[in-house]
Amino acid sequence: MKRHKTVARVIAVGVTACALVLAVALPAAAAAHHRLGGRRLASDDAANASSVTIPSLPNVTIPNLPGGSSTSSGGENCSFSPGIGELVPSVSAGETITMTCTGFPATHPYLLIEMSLTVAVDPAAAPLLAGNVTSVPGIEAVVAAVPEINAASTVEVTSDSSGDIDYAYKVPSTQPPGQGASCPPTTQEFNSGLIGCVVAMIDPVGGGDVSAGTFVMDWLGQQLFPPTPTVALSPAEATYGQSVSVSDAPGAKTYWWLATLADLYNGLSGGSTTAPVKVVIREGGHKTLSDASVTPASYSNGTFTPPALSGHFDATGRGHKKVNVSLTEKLLGIPLEITASARIKVSAP
Repeated sequence: MKRHKTVARVIAVGVTACALVLAVALPAAAAAHHRLGGRRLASDDAANASSVTIPSLPNVTIPNLPGGSSTSSGGENCSFSPGIGELVPSVSAGETITMTCTGFPATHPYLLIEMSLTVAVDPAAAPLLAGNVTSVPGIEAVVAAVPEINAASTVEVTSDSSGDIDYAYKVPSTQPPGQGASCPPTTQEFNSGLIGCVVAMIDPVGGGDVSAGTFVMDWLGQQLFPPTPTVALSPAEATYGQSVSVSDAPGAKTYWWLATLADLYNGLSGGSTTAPVKVVIREGGHKTLSDASVTPASYSNGTFTPPALSGHFDATGRGHKKVNVSLTEKLLGIPLEITASARIKVSAP
């Protein structure tokens, strides 16, 4: 599917926030709680080790961090307190987020609407949001038709005669009506790469969203980043040349979440989404040919499906060895990698 341009800008904020969290918070957390090697945070689970890595982070500039601000191409600028860029961390229902905006058209109305990030992975949502609706009732009708959007959260704000907006936004206690489209996200959704919920600023006069006034909320008690994934091999004892399947471990509660972020990021440029994301398999340290990939998370008709690893490789060599599976993507110029490993025994044919 192709994502509508205005929806993509809302999704862009979520992807930016994820990158900010990973780039800023991950190295600090790793240094505090784990042995840091190459900016790697490794699991202590020896039976099925997994990790998340920023392979290299040279000269990365994260704009507007000190002020927690967001600027659109139209010159509008908003800051969110407390905030890190477009991310407002550790919120709870009823909490106040202070929005301070400049550069907007004078005495212009806007709507602020909370959305579950499942809206970004629901094929049915984009057509409903694609219309250039230019009235408050029209926007509210569209909002009511998309179950991942919390229509009850809608508030109207108006810029003053100087084009400034100073508004105390209250984190909603209401929920989007869609099954599983909650704010905060469910554990399964968070572990799949949907880190929070979006508050989108919508222009009911000009139509579409306003990126400068759109931000992502991360909830109190929520981890800074999703936990690492799993991998299972079948069979775990193979003969040379035998096809070995890779999948998530049976009963896994953590997933290949970076595939979902890559899917959202790909949608920003209007590319096809929900396409499988290739992984790299190394058997005993050597890269091997494989058709393995991860299908990103999806949401359809109230059912959320987490990312899923699948595919095969042919066993080589012989003896006991470790098989490493890695997924690497570059988001906003920041290369990220998640890995998982399992053991295999290869025998002569």
